[in-house]
Amino acid sequence: MKKKNQPSPPLWATKFLRWYCNKQILEDLEGDIHEYYLRNIHTKGVRMARLIYILDVLKFFRIYTIRKPKVTTVMSHGLLLQNYLKTSSRNLRHNPLFSLINVVGLAISMSVGLLLVAFISEINTFDTFHKDAERIYRVNNSYAYLGKENNSRYASTSPIAGERIRESISGIEHLLILRRNPDRDITYQDKTVPLEFLWTSDEFFNIFSFQLLEGNPATALKELNSLVITDKAATKLFGDKSAINKQVTLDDEIYTITGIVAAPPLNSHLQFEVLASYTTYANANKENDNFYQWWNMWNHYVYFKLKKGQDPLTIQAGLDRISAVENNKIENTVIQMYMQPLLGIIPGDNLNNTIGTSMERKMVWMLLLLAIIVMISACFNYTNLSLGRSIRRSMEVGIRKVNGASRFQVWLQFIVEATIISLVALTVAIGLYMVLRNYFFIIDQRMDHIVTLELTLPLMGYFVLLALCVGLLAGFFPALFFSRVPVFKVLKDLSKSKVLGQISYKKILILIQYTISLTFIVAVTLIYKQYRYSVSFDLGYNTENIINLKLFGEDPAPLINKLRQFPEIKRLSRSGLVTSTGNYWAKRVKYQDPLDSASVHYNEVDENYLPIHGHKFLAGSNFIKGSEHDSAENNQVIVNEALLKRFEIGTPIQAIGEEILVMGEKKIIQGVLKDFHYGTVYSDISPFVFVYERPRYGYLNLSVSTTDIFTMMEKIENAWEKVDPVHPMSASFYEDQIKEIYNEEASMITIVGFIAFLAISIASLGLLGMVIFTIESRLKEISIRKVFGASEMNLIYKLGKGFIVLLLLAAVIAIPAAYYYVNTIIFEEVVYKTSFGFFDIVPGVLIVFGIAFLMVCYETLRAARSNPATILRNE
Repeated sequence: MKKKNQPSPPLWATKFLRWYCNKQILEDLEGDIHEYYLRNIHTKGVRMARLIYILDVLKFFRIYTIRKPKVTTVMSHGLLLQNYLKTSSRNLRHNPLFSLINVVGLAISMSVGLLLVAFISEINTFDTFHKDAERIYRVNNSYAYLGKENNSRYASTSPIAGERIRESISGIEHLLILRRNPDRDITYQDKTVPLEFLWTSDEFFNIFSFQLLEGNPATALKELNSLVITDKAATKLFGDKSAINKQVTLDDEIYTITGIVAAPPLNSHLQFEVLASYTTYANANKENDNFYQWWNMWNHYVYFKLKKGQDPLTIQAGLDRISAVENNKIENTVIQMYMQPLLGIIPGDNLNNTIGTSMERKMVWMLLLLAIIVMISACFNYTNLSLGRSIRRSMEVGIRKVNGASRFQVWLQFIVEATIISLVALTVAIGLYMVLRNYFFIIDQRMDHIVTLELTLPLMGYFVLLALCVGLLAGFFPALFFSRVPVFKVLKDLSKSKVLGQISYKKILILIQYTISLTFIVAVTLIYKQYRYSVSFDLGYNTENIINLKLFGEDPAPLINKLRQFPEIKRLSRSGLVTSTGNYWAKRVKYQDPLDSASVHYNEVDENYLPIHGHKFLAGSNFIKGSEHDSAENNQVIVNEALLKRFEIGTPIQAIGEEILVMGEKKIIQGVLKDFHYGTVYSDISPFVFVYERPRYGYLNLSVSTTDIFTMMEKIENAWEKVDPVHPMSASFYEDQIKEIYNEEASMITIVGFIAFLAISIASLGLLGMVIFTIESRLKEISIRKVFGASEMNLIYKLGKGFIVLLLLAAVIAIPAAYYYVNTIIFEEVVYKTSFGFFDIVPGVLIVFGIAFLMVCYETLRAARSNPATILRNE
């Protein structure tokens, strides 16, 4: 009869005993404890026997039972590592093609990685110099009108929000209100200088740690008409003289300089040259009914510092209560406040009305993803070529294993070899990094105001760490592959080891590399087509040969008189802003229903604007020019079709003469225009109003005709300098300004195109290496086939069809993936998209196929034309 199995003691306790116990007494000690365990099962039960067994194992953990550590140690490991270094260096010298391909591939990819490491290390230092930065927050807003939530959120909030937070929320140590302002002109004696301006309350220096060089931080911004200027601004105004307590003129008022602050460092999201007392601005607007309105959230910012230990969730609950109360006081609008950590502003979310420097977190993640993809592609090259050399390395690895080398030692050998290549590649990559850094600034000029990318000692440490990580990643799979294969296999041909059925490691890696390369090249082709469509999009009005000249609050009449003398300038108009360049103004408009209002975009223009830009009238006429103060003229508005539909006014003819309320003022519809695109391709057409208000014009619009643009621009600049010597001229062609708003797409095309070039180059290097190694391993087969009459074309087909099939499979995967990513993710928010056809994708794919096919044909032909007798003479 079969004996019943006895319950076994705890396995972990047995393993622990075998781990610590000296081998000389382990067998006897384990046998005694086990025998005692079996006896206890019958007398005390299984549960108690297991507990006693564990106690016995722990009880014998004593000095005389613990095994002595091996004394191999540093010297033996050092000798082993030295041997690996010599062996690895010899292998790399004896295989120059393998070494060159890997060094070049890794150097190219690592240069992109170095650029990213430098960029991220700098971007993550933003605002960290402020004391207690982790306790500082900004109040942001989300906005919804008529139940329709805006796609974007706002960095700005209402000034009343700051007052309500200060009054009703405890747990806040300091709070300030900021207001941004366009550059302002400050005059001292006979010198006028335009400076970057912020209005701020007096707790500025209690929250932020900007260095106040002169003045009292507690009172510098407390009094009316007080200014704190940076040391650089002080030099502009006063030269080497002391600026403290000097009086200057701003907007025809006298201000006193009460402090000198060091200019904000590059890694500050707040950039300014002048800080002015917010109390001054608030007093000047106390009679303005719209100033302290909850919906007036477009130009003010609120920052606060929490008390130590204060829970941010408690503060957010207070913001929610304030938002609920204030939203009940207005109709059809819901504004919700939320907190944003200071250290989460850069990099941070994509917000409207940002102040100072900004950088989207999405952009950082995109750069990170692209760099990782390129480096992984280069690591795949190393892995692929290492496995391709398995025929040559198998004997070496087999002999090491036969002579007692452990898995770890074989693994370490390949890791050391990969690390050496990575460190060599690092020296080349640093040189490439210095070149790429300059192009990085050219691609996106904003970066010049955000990061420096200068080489520093800590940055070099990061670079070395990156090289070690790349070496570990590149060598890990070959090391794991060779270390785990048994000796009887490692002495054979390993080039045919399989995973995933009949697909080899090498084929999988080549497939991944070319899928990545094709995805990039298809993506950049599609992005470029959308970019060209965006910049040439039919706006519904004329922008050709129009120059927009920015005014700086000066009277434009003297300049207009000079410009009209130039024959190149055919016509001239004035406007408040430049439409279709991402700039918007909005006003509340009502028709007949006093409860029905809409936020309508508008522009302030004169009677020449619409003819110059070729807007098409459906009914009515252009503005009727009267005297400058003619109230009838100022009551005219010209609207688009979308406004008629929004308020159900009727047909364009029926709308002429109808009254609408614009910010409470009665306006008469003088004309109706065919709908046009005053926004970008990211926004749809919505109601729009042209109003006639000459005092607020911000631009001159010049319709020009000339073949000598440079001479014309020089004449305009000379006229400008005579009228306004303080401000540098800011003039651009309308079409160039439209291109500027799509700079992000242009930068994306350049970056993705560059990455595509690198990915294709690296993949092509890897494919070249694999073709060479494959042909070398099949030279005897090629020679035999040639002896039996195989033609060169037959050999090319036989050796190259596997690679071509992989490229076709990569294209099948990459094309839909790139199309989906570009169409639904990158251009998700684009309203007006171009169509993508078959012939938009084919050219890029054919280029990649052509490069790969040429490499396969060249190497195969070289092998096919070799003399079979030379190869087979030893057989």
